[in-house]
Amino acid sequence: MKMRLVQFFQVVLLLALAAYVMLVQLENPLLLRLPFPGANEAELPLGLVLALALLVGALYASLLYTPKFVQNALRHQREARERRALEAKLSTTLQAKLAATPVGQWAEDAQPDEGLTEPPEAPGSGFAPARSEP
Repeated sequence: MKMRLVQFFQVVLLLALAAYVMLVQLENPLLLRLPFPGANEAELPLGLVLALALLVGALYASLLYTPKFVQNALRHQREARERRALEAKLSTTLQAKLAATPVGQWAEDAQPDEGLTEPPEAPGSGFAPARSEP
């Protein structure tokens, strides 16, 4: 959390500096000479140079973050593939267990037994439930 806050302030500071330089450029147009290899030069306005520098910086930052995004995408794909494989394995295991269970057993388990009664007591057995005395 702390690092994200620092990064946020860095971006805000960078944008504020860019805005300040753009305001200075609008008030005082400057031409910069940019030397290129081979004794070539280019005269560009400061605003354009700043915009190009910001564009190059944004491109560089995006290239720095690309490996993280690719790793996360690959990790999510792998986890989804593993989850689908596990679900398929569990499904086949359940189907195999259901197929191995006799059909009659399912019918007996599904319907409550009707007509069950208490076992008849033998006359004179004196069977009575035990009472607990306080």
